[in-house]
Amino acid sequence: MNRVIFILLVSVFLTACIQTPKEKKPCPPGCGEKGAKPCPKNCEPSIASTEKTLAKPGNIQFYMETSGSMAGYLNGGTNFKNVVTDLVATLKGMDKNGLFSIYTVSDKITPYPGDEDKFIKDLALVPMANQKSSEMHKIFKMLSDKVSGNDVVIFTSDCILSFPPADIKKNPRVNIDNAESTLKSFIKTTFEDYRQKGIVVRLYGFTSNFNGTYYDYKNAKTSLNGQQRPYYVWVMGKKESVLAVTNRLGTQPSFTPAKSLDFGFTSNIINDYMIIPSLTANRNYNSTAPYKDISKLNIQKGKDAGEEVWIGVNLADLGKRYDNPESLKADIQFSGNGKVTVAIGEAQAKAQLLGKIKNTRERDKFTNYTHAFRVKIKDMIGSKEVLKFTLPYKADTWYEEWTTMDDSNIKMEAFPQTFAFKHLVNGVKEAYQLNANPNVLEISIPISK
Repeated sequence: MNRVIFILLVSVFLTACIQTPKEKKPCPPGCGEKGAKPCPKNCEPSIASTEKTLAKPGNIQFYMETSGSMAGYLNGGTNFKNVVTDLVATLKGMDKNGLFSIYTVSDKITPYPGDEDKFIKDLALVPMANQKSSEMHKIFKMLSDKVSGNDVVIFTSDCILSFPPADIKKNPRVNIDNAESTLKSFIKTTFEDYRQKGIVVRLYGFTSNFNGTYYDYKNAKTSLNGQQRPYYVWVMGKKESVLAVTNRLGTQPSFTPAKSLDFGFTSNIINDYMIIPSLTANRNYNSTAPYKDISKLNIQKGKDAGEEVWIGVNLADLGKRYDNPESLKADIQFSGNGKVTVAIGEAQAKAQLLGKIKNTRERDKFTNYTHAFRVKIKDMIGSKEVLKFTLPYKADTWYEEWTTMDDSNIKMEAFPQTFAFKHLVNGVKEAYQLNANPNVLEISIPISK
């Protein structure tokens, strides 16, 4: 073969082999976000739209209450067993330190004698909930001592607030008469210790069919066969570690709690925001990077008088309440001095808005926020003012509906309820609200004509 032709063929072959891969197109704005369409295959997400990596949790510890009141959740095929087995498998999968641990707890904490596979098998075959009765405030006190550094504690229980059997025998009404005073105070004192240690808490409420003996506030027994009963999963630790665990749990098909509640996530008042000018068509104002003020405002007169403004905020630390943007619309408040008239309109989550923001700089900046709400500035006296918005602390109250103070006729209840549950939750709530600011968000926006 001619030497020149040979060299040319080799060059073509090598060029084909080392050809630079085709550059991926950027992903559409907002794709892959919660509530949005998934991103197309082979697209490249922008750095700005990539979520910040959460801190990796330290040791993950799972605790299951095994007092006698829990036996009905473990008898036969129950939702409780389905959730707990998947929960344990998921937590083990998150363990990067080889230190995932399982414990049972009643009047004391007992390390489980085996690995996660044995635990999952024993849930099906071995009677595990056969221990002495438990006291919730003492359990939470024991668990408080187990949380340190980036460790995360996950605890599941029926969370029935009760005095020990000896006290009930002396006074059958002791639970009804003293749940709100004595027992709630015990819980509050215990969780003040959690708060001081920087521990946050996320509480999930589930229901499961129950096959076994139910013990009411007098310790009287009732046999239940398949009746729905509530149970709860608590996740406790430093905020970033808890978020890492709960975000992962949220991807599991079986982990579908009916309710949730957060404590301790909002230690600092939110005061960051951004104006999003390009969401307003035909606007009569200016706002440039870093999008913190409004200038050259020219309020239009007439039937639809006013200037619409979209304001972005980051509510990531406020828990599940604001997964629904309607809650933001309902809760946000404008505090004026009489010189500015403002009407609050709709609110949207980031996923619904990113694709509508045409300005690249605005869109990239908005990836650091979770929601936006729209306001209309209808009138303004003078040339300069400040728009002030607040978001008062609002705790969900679903736990009150999940509470009964008389479970002596448990078979006739219309909705699964837990004895004295509201007093347990209120004890936790009061511990985390000590010296708390009534607002979780306070923002002030300078505006000028």
